[in-house]
Amino acid sequence: MNKKTSILVVAIAMLVFDAGCGNISPVKISELYENTHKYENETVLVRGTVNKSISMFGLTGFILTDGTKELMVIGHDSTPSPGEKITVRGELSVPLRWQDDALLVLNASPKDEK
Repeated sequence: MNKKTSILVVAIAMLVFDAGCGNISPVKISELYENTHKYENETVLVRGTVNKSISMFGLTGFILTDGTKELMVIGHDSTPSPGEKITVRGELSVPLRWQDDALLVLNASPKDEK
């Protein structure tokens, strides 16, 4: 094999291995809003700062911001303190839509799930 072919084989093997391990890259919250159709009902990873804790309709959670937009997170193992920087993995749902906007909610996965 020549050098270019070897590099290509290694790159493809790394991509296949990475996909098989379930690794996902963090997504900006604004990206979730801009491309809701792409991420709805999909597992996503977001990083940000907890803005505030919430409790309504028997659900507890928090509002996460990454400097671009805010996202409601429910089902997390714990309720982090405002100002805490965290990374959360979960399934994105869209329980409410109106005109050109939507309410996005991240249903957090338990910590032991990867």
